[in-house]
Amino acid sequence: MRQAASTPVGIVYPLAVMLPLTLGFSTYALLPGGVGGATIQKALILFAFLIVAALLGVRMPPMPVWVIGGVIVAAYVLGLITQAREISGIDTEMLLGAAGLLYPWLAFFIDWRRVAPEWRAMSLAVMPAGAVVVSVLLGGTGVVDMTIIREEYTGAFRLSAGMPSAYLAGLALIGVMGAAWLWARGRWVGPYLALLNCAIVALTGTRVATLAAGLVLAGALVLALIRKLPQRIPALALSVVGLIGALVVLLPNFLQRTRESGRGGLFDGSGRDQAWSYFWSRLLEHPWAGFGPGSSPLLAGESSNHVVRESFLSPHNTYLTMAADMGIPLAIVFFFALGWTVWGVWRRAGGSERWVVLLACSAALIYAYFDNLLTAPQSAVAFVMFLAMMGAGARVGTPDQDSEGDASVLSPGSRREESRDLLAGRKGSPRREWRDRREAEGTTAE
Repeated sequence: MRQAASTPVGIVYPLAVMLPLTLGFSTYALLPGGVGGATIQKALILFAFLIVAALLGVRMPPMPVWVIGGVIVAAYVLGLITQAREISGIDTEMLLGAAGLLYPWLAFFIDWRRVAPEWRAMSLAVMPAGAVVVSVLLGGTGVVDMTIIREEYTGAFRLSAGMPSAYLAGLALIGVMGAAWLWARGRWVGPYLALLNCAIVALTGTRVATLAAGLVLAGALVLALIRKLPQRIPALALSVVGLIGALVVLLPNFLQRTRESGRGGLFDGSGRDQAWSYFWSRLLEHPWAGFGPGSSPLLAGESSNHVVRESFLSPHNTYLTMAADMGIPLAIVFFFALGWTVWGVWRRAGGSERWVVLLACSAALIYAYFDNLLTAPQSAVAFVMFLAMMGAGARVGTPDQDSEGDASVLSPGSRREESRDLLAGRKGSPRREWRDRREAEGTTAE
């Protein structure tokens, strides 16, 4: 099984983890048993993590991921101590909220080095289209009522594929990142998958996600032209045609959402200004410890503003969500650890891939300010999978021709693995082989 992971069959492993993301939690809620749809979806992803880890092997995650986990646990404990939610005892909902923040990071425990980097990237790039296909197939059977395109209250039409449109947009945004990663590795299909995912994002009508996806695509095009990546000219021509088509076909739909969603104006936030103001005022009640993980729905239900109460189960701002859940000090530590993780991924990546990391994380920073990057399952799981798989490097003992990074950056145990490989007579790291060759050449010259 592990040998097959290095072949095209390897794409099955990351796809198995992300397969539950092809359906929205409302679809899972239709299953008998009375269990919440979101809980079922998380359980399926957790089960997939365990199966894939058993097949590929377990690898200890880097230190910043442990810090992230520690921060979430500490936030739960503080929530119990302060009882800011005015719920005594274990507080099951807050425990589930903490678990909801933790489970995506289990992706770092899987040894993704056994899956070829191209197939890791491909899995992310094809997932959004897969979600649309799954919803069409299920909807066609008539067994499940899957809304492919829905008309929202503004009168605008949005691609949803059986889940909230913003969730599909988040998944497709990560799909653009995966496609750019694939392109940076010189694979011709990368730009076309990036364009397809950009189209999916735009069809969801999610404005900031479309902007973020466009940023990644534009940056990837510049990178392709500079590095002379394959298919750069056709991709540039298709991007120009797609942009013109989007302005003609999709811009009126975006403007419809803007005009009817609130105060009007190009940058109307669909009520976000009211939600942010409310959640910020609540945060100031408990700025040091917050209200505990997963508190946003509870806080929204206590709002006297019907817009917040009915439309904002969270602030639609990842930074504000984490601050309200953890308190400002722990939120700062959380985002510091996240930045530390990204830095490690950047160090581990090769030349062109480093630019993809920068593009992807710049887009994620923008998207996180206006939506739920780390709490909505489609974006949270896919984004952490992107970081975990991109930072995993090549297979143990196998040189990665496209990687210029230090294999020890992300994994504290990688140097120990090298030592064990060398003592056992196995092939060492590319850096060690290079040093051995230099020493041998020096000896011969003498």
